[in-house]
Amino acid sequence: MLNISMKNKGKEFLKDSAQWVIIFGAIYLLVFYNYVEVKGILNHKFN
Repeated sequence: MLNISMKNKGKEFLKDSAQWVIIFGAIYLLVFYNYVEVKGILNHKFN
């Protein structure tokens, strides 16, 4: 019984981890993309 619940907890943990990785990955990509865009715009303005 304990073994089964541990396995389920492991699966749940993996699912939660995957969700967080996706969420943080998406946020990171958005921030990185915006940073590159803004940097490009600023470079065009100052040059």
